[in-house]
Amino acid sequence: MEYIIYPLKGLLETLGWMAAIGFIAWLFYRYKVRAEEHESEIMMRALEKSENTEEVLRNMQKPRKSARKRLLARLTWGWCLSIAGLLLTVMPFVYGVLVTADEMYDWDDVLTEVGPLSFIGALPLGVGIGFLISYFVGKSTLKDDD
Repeated sequence: MEYIIYPLKGLLETLGWMAAIGFIAWLFYRYKVRAEEHESEIMMRALEKSENTEEVLRNMQKPRKSARKRLLARLTWGWCLSIAGLLLTVMPFVYGVLVTADEMYDWDDVLTEVGPLSFIGALPLGVGIGFLISYFVGKSTLKDDD
């Protein structure tokens, strides 16, 4: 039995991680749907009890963030994700330089230990750069509108 399961170990781990990520995404989706259902139920009750429907609808709307606050949020997320991604991307190389300075290890050993971190760090780095680009484009658009 072991000779069947061992070659499939990587595939089973990947499928397990994908299932965990899918389950977490489903939980977030379900939470959002239930929150919307609860909000609409409260709104329907308020509309049934009130005579002035326009006032109820105006009071129930969520306040929108200003464009400047949304831009600052993009800037903050962009910097945080870019720094985290950069650290995760550069850390294996710094670790490799420090470890191989002893000359007891070689780069192949280092890359098998911490090499995947550089690939994992590419995702937050890319998303962070996307947020920063979005911030600068939005800033120039906001400046043009003023």
